[in-house]
Amino acid sequence: LAGVDLSPKMVDFARTTGAYDRLVAGDIVDFLTAENDASCDLVVAADVFVYIGDLGAIFTQCARTLVPNGILAFSVQHSEDADWKLGGDLRYAHSQVYLRGLAARHGFEAALLEEASTRKDAGRDVPGLVCVLART
Repeated sequence: LAGVDLSPKMVDFARTTGAYDRLVAGDIVDFLTAENDASCDLVVAADVFVYIGDLGAIFTQCARTLVPNGILAFSVQHSEDADWKLGGDLRYAHSQVYLRGLAARHGFEAALLEEASTRKDAGRDVPGLVCVLART
């Protein structure tokens, strides 16, 4: 089990759990680029893609590093009117159309793409999507 986070403090915290075989403080695209082809069974990005607008490079690297039938699971904030946009909360929101298009172009099939709130802001649910994609 490998973990990657931009924040060295988060990596230090993760290390205290003893749950990870390997931890890296760095960029997710750089991390995935350094991984071998078809070397991962599962990529999980919970509350990660809200800090990234264009997800093309991540999908490219996930498609390369995942084994056939490997899973890419992630959450995003939901945008109804743009592929992706930066909101007032300084988090990016992504549309279902955009995510489905990326999935198709990178050889993924949607096992689940469901509306759900993944967090609250000022006591209100923030519209989001939970996505589980299978590498074809």
